[in-house]
Amino acid sequence: MTDNNRASMITQLGKLFITVPSHVTPLLTVDEKAHALVYDTALRTLGRLDHFEESALEYLFKHLTDDHAKVATFALKRRILLMGRDTAFPYIKRALETKDVKITARKEMFRLMVEAAVPNALQVLQQEIQRPKVHRDVVIAVLKTIRSSIALLRSDDAWRTIQSFAEDGQLDENIGYALLRDVTPFQFSNDNRSKYARLVFALTKNGNKFVHQEAMQTLASWCEFIAREIAEPVSQMVMNVEEPSWTHAITILIGCLNYTDGVNAVIELVKYLSAAPVPLSHNAAATYDLPMRQRLLELTRRLETMRKEMRDTYGHVLQALSELLASNDTYWQPSVALRLASLKWNDQASSTLISLAEYVSRLSPLFVPVLCSLVAKMLASGTSLDQGGIQLRNCKTANNNNIDPQVLLIIAERLSTRSVACKMLALSLLPAVSASNNGTGWSERAAALLRQLREDEDVAVRCTALHMFTDR
Repeated sequence: MTDNNRASMITQLGKLFITVPSHVTPLLTVDEKAHALVYDTALRTLGRLDHFEESALEYLFKHLTDDHAKVATFALKRRILLMGRDTAFPYIKRALETKDVKITARKEMFRLMVEAAVPNALQVLQQEIQRPKVHRDVVIAVLKTIRSSIALLRSDDAWRTIQSFAEDGQLDENIGYALLRDVTPFQFSNDNRSKYARLVFALTKNGNKFVHQEAMQTLASWCEFIAREIAEPVSQMVMNVEEPSWTHAITILIGCLNYTDGVNAVIELVKYLSAAPVPLSHNAAATYDLPMRQRLLELTRRLETMRKEMRDTYGHVLQALSELLASNDTYWQPSVALRLASLKWNDQASSTLISLAEYVSRLSPLFVPVLCSLVAKMLASGTSLDQGGIQLRNCKTANNNNIDPQVLLIIAERLSTRSVACKMLALSLLPAVSASNNGTGWSERAAALLRQLREDEDVAVRCTALHMFTDR
């Protein structure tokens, strides 16, 4: 008979109600190395029997230190779970105190204490991580056990235990990763989310660069729970030229916008970055090249590309930042992009667009096509500037911004009566008008405006209009 057949028969034997441990234990006399499958199956079956015998547990405890530890541990765990919690604890304690017990067995005993609701589970777990030369896997198992237990997290002492590791500046990176990975705010109660968010923020100060970067990336999912506390220090990270995770810091800062502290931090950050002096070592150098400007451009890019609901909510903030940057001509592009992001596309939008067109034209006529491209991008209609003309590319029949095409057409008509820059801007709106016109394409009114601009006295306007086609 093969080992597979014997293992199958042992499994079937374990399913019979009349089977008792003494029916299975004789099977453990086989050579455990030569017949490992049979041996493991017998151990596993001992944990599944309905009848309990004290002597059967001795076989399971015996193997907590050898190659059968995993099977023996899970069998023992299942057996102990059937006991009452007061009865279970002595067995758990014995398993933990067994000399040379495998780490797998130790970790499962930690989880078992929580599952069995052992009264002094936290104290036992704390003692485990205070052992001299404790293995990092044991520490990780203890921290994860505490973190996953609703009952243990009711204790401030449990939080202090985790906090002590999070605040260790030289924490082993594997322990740091364990605290940061495979955990989301939804695993905690509302009261505990802010507590764990503070742990994540504490890990951003870790001396290990990998833990620091992981913590910065993770904090983006937790920042809303402690936004008032972290907005200012996170903005300082963006200002720090040595900070490797400044892009994550920007993400975190934008996540803090729901609170006044976050808004103020963003405004102050833009003021600082836009006015920061540029030392020679930061100007076209091998290591740094305008780091403050790069940070500012990334921040404004993130702000202008926020979801429409967020742009509507924080429109006043975007407009304030736009006005702040307008004082520096070299920041005209992010300034205009932020103003466009805050723009409400209604009848009054034409006056804003006229002002922007005239402002950009005064800076340089060469910037006007860039403005047109920004408008087309903001409308999310798939238009782009190409070879001197606005061409229709992959226009969507649905209007992503829920803008009335008739309002866009009215704005375009008003712009078409103004300067050359305004006429170019009007042309950048026309593809968006057709793309959002309920899938019907160009209306006669829009086509008439296109024909009018194809005959404009300015050659740039004429060429741009002639590069647009209604039948694509």
